Amino acid sequence: MSTIALNQFGIVVQNGSIQTLDGVYAVAQDVQSRILFNKGENPYDLQDGIDYDTDIFGKYGGEEYLRNIYRDRIGDSPEITDVRNIQFSRVNGAINVSAEVQTIYGVINV
Repeated sequence: MSTIALNQFGIVVQNGSIQTLDGVYAVAQDVQSRILFNKGENPYDLQDGIDYDTDIFGKYGGEEYLRNIYRDRIGDSPEITDVRNIQFSRVNGAINVSAEVQTIYGVINV
């Protein structure tokens, strides 16, 4: 797998060339992007993403409900074989999500 490298400012350009990521690094970045996409933000697929307004902040389904949403979203890739140990923490009003992700390249923690 290969993908365009991103950082907090957008696409990474180095010496005039767009940088790419391969293998496990590409999977890790794509997982992070998938869980950050709010439904409707992807201009190519408006149904893509997590409906944060309704599914995350609008319902009180409990942590298992949230784990299932994130497990489905994280695992939505042929390079991912399993998603385990999804944890949540709240810091300054934000929800932080971490997970152990089994990929075809090995295990990553995101």
